[in-house]
Amino acid sequence: MIMRKRNGILISIILISCFSLLQNCKHDVTVTHAANDPDSLYTGRPYVAPAIPSVRYTYRAIVSPANNPMTYEGIQLGRMLFYDSTLSLTKKVSCGGCHRQQYAFGDNQKLSQNVLGSTVRNTPGLINMGMNPKFFWDGRQSSIEDAVNDAFNHEMHPDFTADVAYLNSTPQYAYLFKKAFGRPGDITEDKIVKAISQFIRILNSTNSRIDQYYRGEIQLTTAESAGLDSFFSATGGDCFHCHFDAIYLTFAIQNPAFTFSNNAIDSVADVSQFMDKGRGAIDGDTMNYGLFKIPTLRNVAVSGPYMHDGRYATLEQVIGHYSDSLKHSPNVSPGMQHLAQGGLHIDAAGKANLLAFLNALTDTSFIKNPAFSNPFH
Repeated sequence: MIMRKRNGILISIILISCFSLLQNCKHDVTVTHAANDPDSLYTGRPYVAPAIPSVRYTYRAIVSPANNPMTYEGIQLGRMLFYDSTLSLTKKVSCGGCHRQQYAFGDNQKLSQNVLGSTVRNTPGLINMGMNPKFFWDGRQSSIEDAVNDAFNHEMHPDFTADVAYLNSTPQYAYLFKKAFGRPGDITEDKIVKAISQFIRILNSTNSRIDQYYRGEIQLTTAESAGLDSFFSATGGDCFHCHFDAIYLTFAIQNPAFTFSNNAIDSVADVSQFMDKGRGAIDGDTMNYGLFKIPTLRNVAVSGPYMHDGRYATLEQVIGHYSDSLKHSPNVSPGMQHLAQGGLHIDAAGKANLLAFLNALTDTSFIKNPAFSNPFH
């Protein structure tokens, strides 16, 4: 009896000690959360891209990188950062200042203005960027994240110490960074870039009249239909060599091996004479001097001026170049199949039809979508 009583006392002591230890564990800062910082702050909603119907043609899939999964909060955050000029060195320039929605997220100027002055090339539109293999006119970046980082630092020249202080002091920003990227909820340059990239990834244009026609929703006008036929004709507009992406409706070649072109806009006797070396300055191949990325034709009617240097103010001038003004140089791209004749010499009616087709690539719902607009206005 005495032994059993001693054992009972020992067991009681052990249980009391364990209970005390468990009680102490509840106050360990590594496993508890502050009352004003619940776990719910760190859970963003995964983004689900809307389905795009297709009939004859389709659209390239937009896939988020594994290290930047898209959330609705991340996109909302990216939209705010995209339009926030406070992040620039001068507090006057934002991504949206050069990439304006009404111009298909391009600019209507020959050259744009960054914090240091004029840009060196025309601002390209941000259209279906998640479908692209290369970015910038010279293709120097291969991901949206790298492209955003490049543009952010070279056009806006941010002071990240000041920017992080500003973002941390703005409750909505602090909240969205936590929702978009999880614990520990800190704000970093990398997260700023990733958020802006998420927003850019949803800037997709798939509802032009040409899209609607291929989905069987409308009929084209006589001029639009003739222009579409000319687009695919080697003796018409002959556009498809550079602006057709197999079964995909990107309206620009997306194969990295054929993404860049010398489209016969400059005449030089030697490639070293190109004033802007373009792709060749990036990959070191002199035969790529003067080659630039083939842009999409989507929303082309609202995204002028045209070419890497904005030399053409109107689509009529662009059509005139391909019709009547092709120029010789040692590395003109094979797609310029009528170089020897200076172009196809399209008649006035043919030019009008091509213009009607190009106008039919305007996606009004894209350039007026309130989800893409400046949230501060």
